[in-house]
Parts: sequence; C-alpha cells; structure tokens
Amino acid sequence: MSEQPDYGPAEVIFGAGVFLESPRWHLGAYWFSDIGGGKVYRIDPADGKAQVMLSGMPGPSGLGWTSQGDMLLATLHDSTIYRVGPDGKAQAFVGPEQHGASGTNDMATARGRTYVTCSGYVLEEGDDGTAPPKPTGSILLIDHETGACQTVASGYYMPNGVAITPDGATLIVAELYARRVLKFPI
Repeated sequence: MSEQPDYGPAEVIFGAGVFLESPRWHLGAYWFSDIGGGKVYRIDPADGKAQVMLSGMPGPSGLGWTSQGDMLLATLHDSTIYRVGPDGKAQAFVGPEQHGASGTNDMATARGRTYVTCSGYVLEEGDDGTAPPKPTGSILLIDHETGACQTVASGYYMPNGVAITPDGATLIVAELYARRVLKFPI
C-alpha cells in the first residue's frame, strides 16, 4: 500500500453556505453553487472575498461555460439549464419541455457541448425517502450554438458527478445509488 502524501491542513475559503456543489476553476477564480441558498459564488484567490454572481435560482447545481464565455447553470428544482451572458442575467436555455428529465444536476462542458446528469429521483406519494430509487436517471447532451438537446443515456440510479477526459474522447459519470463510476465513449 502506498503512503498518502501530506498536503497539510485544509484552509476554509468559504464557510457560509447551505448545500454547496460544483466547485470549478474558471478565469482565475473559484466558482461554486449553493443549492440550498439559491446562489452562485465566485472567489478571487487574490483577495479571498466571495462575490454573489447569481441569486434567487431554484436549486442551482452544475456549472459550466460555453466557448463564448457564457455561464451555464443546471438547476435541480425546475430541471432547467440557464445561460448567463455578459449582462449577468439568467435566461432559460434548455428546459424540461425540451428534455423531459427531472433533477438536472451536474455538468461537464467541452468543445461546444455540455453533458448534464439528471438524477431522475422523485419521491412518489407515500415514499418517505427510504425506498430504493428506480433507475430513472439520464444524461443529456446540449449543443451550445443551437440549444439542441438530446438524451444520450438513460436508466441509471442517480448519475451525479461528471467529467470529460482531457482528450475529449470519454465521458466519466458517477452513478450515486449504484455505487459505481461509468465511462462512455463520446
């Protein structure tokens, strides 16, 4: 067994969130969403101050950026992907009427396209949250230029974390309730 490297103590850079998600490094700053607080934050490491970049969102989760620099934001509660341009205003880009999925969550962006995981886990009447989920999660593919959206994988137990390999050839997805990590050729 190899020895763990000693990275030293962790430094808290933000401690006022409710339910934090999707940390990203973008344009020299840390970005993350606060699902429970309805906000997206940016922290410039030079001064360490947290700046609210977006507020009042319905369960902000996954973050990504288009090649034009617009921020993309997946929201859990209304299952919508928002596009935020230079004016800082969030506009619905792809909604459930286009993709038919629930719980848009995490995302990975590369080459003018974004992959979005959709948890699909919705409590049914009488379900107290202890029943095993049904495999209703999916993965969406969204084209940045046209907004065209399609389901590229479905039937999963809450796909959540997602990444694209550096060569752009493989999509990696953590399937939470199945306790496994999957890879898909792009």
